[in-house]
Amino acid sequence: MSPYQSKVYQGKVVPHHNYQVLVNGERLRNLSYPSADSEDSGFAWGYGGGGPNALAHSLLFDFFEGDDELDTSWEWGNKPPWIHFWMPFLDWFVRSTPQESEWTLTGDEIAEWIATLPEYDFAAWEAYIQHYPPSDSR
Repeated sequence: MSPYQSKVYQGKVVPHHNYQVLVNGERLRNLSYPSADSEDSGFAWGYGGGGPNALAHSLLFDFFEGDDELDTSWEWGNKPPWIHFWMPFLDWFVRSTPQESEWTLTGDEIAEWIATLPEYDFAAWEAYIQHYPPSDSR
């Protein structure tokens, strides 16, 4: 089983137009706004802005890195895998999901989406393959 296969992400709309995002039933850590409180996660979807960007960053970090500590020492020439997919993911999922809707997204769905990206996006493919090498059992 690949590490991402057990991931289930859920977005919930809570009172006062706040949003919660869970991964396997636990709160998704917000990398952009670590001080976000229990009522407002700092996440949002359905438009472009800080909350949607925070969701794209945090969800992809979790998908690729899991519980590892965020390494902020990387430089642009040596990006972690999730950075390569951030903008396309923001467009594909975060911005296109209606603001007031609740949603569920699995790790398998994210992996399937990655497989649809154009092959000319070599840096993204290379990062993905390095992180999740193809299995001989497929």
